[in-house]
Amino acid sequence: MTTTEFLHSALLFLSLCTSATAATTTTPSNPLLPHDASALLSFKSKADLTNTLPFNPNTTLTFCQWPGIRCANGRAVRVVLESLSLTGVFAPNTLTRLDQLRVLSLRLNSLNGPLPDLSPLSNLKSLFLDHNSFTGNIPNSISTLHRLLTLDLSYNNLTGPIPDSVTNLDRLYYLRLDSNRLNGSVPPLNQSTLKIFNVSKNGLTGAVPVTPTLLRFTTSSFSWNPGLCGKIVDRECSSGVPFFGGPDTAPPPPPAAAAGIGQNEQLQGVELTRPSQKKHWRKTGVIVGFSSGVFVLVAVILCFAFGVRKQRGKKGKNVFMPTEAADPAAAAAVRRMEEDHELEEKVVQ
Repeated sequence: MTTTEFLHSALLFLSLCTSATAATTTTPSNPLLPHDASALLSFKSKADLTNTLPFNPNTTLTFCQWPGIRCANGRAVRVVLESLSLTGVFAPNTLTRLDQLRVLSLRLNSLNGPLPDLSPLSNLKSLFLDHNSFTGNIPNSISTLHRLLTLDLSYNNLTGPIPDSVTNLDRLYYLRLDSNRLNGSVPPLNQSTLKIFNVSKNGLTGAVPVTPTLLRFTTSSFSWNPGLCGKIVDRECSSGVPFFGGPDTAPPPPPAAAAGIGQNEQLQGVELTRPSQKKHWRKTGVIVGFSSGVFVLVAVILCFAFGVRKQRGKKGKNVFMPTEAADPAAAAAVRRMEEDHELEEKVVQ
């Protein structure tokens, strides 16, 4: 056998061996199974620092039988890993690769760090991440989960505002965000489907929007947020705007303004009692003065007449005539009395 023939035979043998090896390492008929298993193992590597989860890399073909995992048509649709003392993080690109997931519950653990982008979980209906130590903001990606019915992020250390886009979750039935450190305002939630709601024990501020949905909940759903105000929480806002929907009423004018109004009314003739009272007292004074003068004059005349009679009684012949020649002072007094009487009549008229 020549050298060329030997080399050709050797290459043929090696190619046959390579083909046999490739045949023995062919991937399973359903390549998606290791994909979901790989996502679960990636999560375990970041979240299970104490190696509590019984996820075995050697049993990836049967990952649907792992504790807490439920599948449908070979895909993970339910992941419930509760109260397992998980102390790591919910890392990106781990469980979010389970795009057929309907239920995800990691509640009652000690997971920390920020929440990842959840938008790949487009089929998710229930998300329970409560009673952990997650930090950071509520991701806006939650608003893209349009099939979401239940969302529980309570009892964490989440900060920042509640995304207004939460109002876009039109199927939401259950929303709990209580016992965090959230700030900002309460979004105007108005989903008719919302039956369970709680944002208590946060740092929320401002007026609670009055929507038919939020009106269904008691003040306990908003308690321990001292900065909240409005009709729903029965606390008046500092702006002074009435929140009970009653008719607007003008506030009473200040004392200075009220005094100014009173003076203005007097100037415009609204209050005319004082000038009329002055005029009345002036008339009364004239009448009293006139009456006193008449009384004095009559007394003088009577005294004078009495004296004349007495003198006439003594002489028996003289006759008294109240003329200007006999007594000019008495005649002048009579004329003054008549003039005063005419003046009194004019004043009374």
